[in-house]
Amino acid sequence: MTTRAKSIPTLPRVRLQLTMYFAYQGQQRPDYAAYTTTFEAVKAGKRTATLRKKEWYKKTPWHYQSLLTLQPGDLLVFWSGKVVGQGERLIVKVLQQPVELVGSLTDDRLEDLSQCEGWTVDYLKHNGYQRPQGCIQLLYTVVED
Repeated sequence: MTTRAKSIPTLPRVRLQLTMYFAYQGQQRPDYAAYTTTFEAVKAGKRTATLRKKEWYKKTPWHYQSLLTLQPGDLLVFWSGKVVGQGERLIVKVLQQPVELVGSLTDDRLEDLSQCEGWTVDYLKHNGYQRPQGCIQLLYTVVED
């Protein structure tokens, strides 16, 4: 008797894997109150962007440069742990080329960031996002959890 092999689903080609573990610790917007971490907000489809500072990649500058080369349609994996491969994972699709934030950001632009990220405008201002240096924003949508 011959048996047919079941088809094995192909895994999507993932460009990068990143962590998404920050706890809001009460610094989220009221419409993000149901989420305690950035990962939870992404998983729910509420959070649609992430800011990445160049200074976070001092030991791996090539990783920051890789972020700058992302294109619409590229796939990323977000991990809920503090290390890639740790915790839950989500696959997201990049919606547009990364936006490098430069100069002073207006209150309207900070409000836009706040809506996409979930942080309050005050939190963004207090953490240096009003005058970002070496910071990019990635816009994405969840494609698989």
